[in-house]
Order: sequence, then C-alpha cells, then structure tokens
Amino acid sequence: MKFFLRWFPAVLLLGLFGVLWKTAVSGSEQGVVAWLTLMSGLPMLGGIVLVSAVGMFLWKRKLNASLMVTILAALLIVWPYFWRFGILPMAYPISLETTTPAATVRLPADEPILVAWGGDTPSVNYHVTFPNARWAYDLVVMPAFHGNSNLEAYGCWGVPVLAPAAGEIVVTHDGEKDVPIGEEHESGTPHQGNHVFIRIEGNTYIAIGHFQQNSIVVNIGDMVAEGDVLGKCGNSGSSDEPHIHIHHQLQDPRTTTSDLAEGLPLYFRDHNGLPMPEGGSKLLIDKNGNLQGPIMQHEAGTGLD
Repeated sequence: MKFFLRWFPAVLLLGLFGVLWKTAVSGSEQGVVAWLTLMSGLPMLGGIVLVSAVGMFLWKRKLNASLMVTILAALLIVWPYFWRFGILPMAYPISLETTTPAATVRLPADEPILVAWGGDTPSVNYHVTFPNARWAYDLVVMPAFHGNSNLEAYGCWGVPVLAPAAGEIVVTHDGEKDVPIGEEHESGTPHQGNHVFIRIEGNTYIAIGHFQQNSIVVNIGDMVAEGDVLGKCGNSGSSDEPHIHIHHQLQDPRTTTSDLAEGLPLYFRDHNGLPMPEGGSKLLIDKNGNLQGPIMQHEAGTGLD
C-alpha cells in the first residue's frame, strides 16, 4: 500500500497528461477541449501536487525516486499554464499540411501592412498556442510600436477594414470602447472587441477583430463582396495598439464558443509577399532603432479588383 501511495500522484499526472495529449493531437473538437484542459485545468492539479511534493521534501529532507518523479511530473503538468504568457510555448499540435480546408483570401486593407504576428510556429506567431487562432494574424500599418498614448498616432487607426473574401455576415459586435494605450479592456468585453464573422465559400468562417467603436457598417445577413468595407481599424478588446486581427475557423461562431473552435490555415494572395507571411522574430530593429520587417500591400488589378 505504501508503494502505491508513493507512486500514485506521479502515475496519475502522467496518465492524465498522456490521455489529454493523445486526444489533443486528433485535431477534433474533443482535441480542442483536451488542449485547453492541458493549458488551464490540469496545471491547477499539477500545482497542488508540486507544492505538496516540495513540502514533503523540505519536511523529510529526503528525495527518493518516487518523490523526484512526482516533482518532475508536476513540473511537466504546470508548464502548459505558462504558454499563454509566451514562456516556452508550444503550438496546438495539428499540422499545416493536413489540416483542411484552408482559405486563401486578399489582405483586409489596401494600405501597406506589416505582420506583427503570423505564421506556423511560436517564434513568429504567439497565436499558435490557441486552437481557434492557430493560424491567426495581427496586422499593423506603420507607424506602430512606438508607445505613443494617442491612438491617432498609429498608422492602423481608422484604416478601412475590407472583406478578405465574399460571403455572408453571420456575426457583428460593435459598441465596445477603444482601449487607451497601456490599459486593459473592461471585464466582460469580448477578447476580439468589436468584430465581424464572415461565412465564406466552403462554410468556414473568417473572424476580423478590434474594429473602432461604432464603425462597423455591415449587418447580420448582409452578403459582401471581396474588398467591401466592413468598418475601421481600432483598438477595442484585448489590444495593445490599433491593429487588425484575422483568423479562419471551422465552427459556426453562432453555435460554438470562440475558444472551442478549431482554427484553419489562412493564406493571402494578390500581394507582394509570402502566402503565409511571418511576424514575431521576423521583425528586426535596425541600428537606428527603426522597426524593419516584410511589408505587404494588396496589388490592385489582381484577383477580383
């Protein structure tokens, strides 16, 4: 019995981790739930076990094999909690090559765009940890990243946000305040702030977020053509500065909570850059302190222009 009790915490933690990981890599809705449990629910249990195991070690001043394995297992279980803060993050474990359907759309603005976050790996895209935003982008217009408290000092502020593809408007949410630089959005407001969802060909959904307050000009049920104006770029929701958030997901946002949706690959066409442009570590500071990175711009006269 003592042998069982000594090894039970480690076996329990590792067993739960293994089951959840195996489910997560399936890429299904159950996989999304399993991954979010790895990131949130299981680390709470791991934290309790870790504190207990360390307390046991400090009390007995003895580190036997079972206690050492329990501490290591608890550290493994706690680790995913810190992914959301960018600490040794992992991408939601589904493959770009095998996840379908993908969407290829135009850029959601005509202005020259810098990709703040985008791509397939954590180093270039912090979104990859979150299933619904697995291949999301944060797009800015220069000037940006300068810390000015005036929202109008940012190039993306007020830029017309355009429909990246033809489709039906299925969700609109407006009226949220634009968040001052350096402040948090109000509790209870959507993470994406003022936002729109478009059902595109193939019955998948494009989400666009952080619109300026009261700027969205489309309504639920509207059919939009590629390039139609949806609203203006703002700083509503969870946003450090004015930018356009865009991602592609499988589930209908009217019936599935955003966090439980499965993200799908999203590519851009008709511009002077890569189909899946990267941000993050691809952004460089030159010797004069100026931000350098790949600038994309929609090329008029291509696609459906």
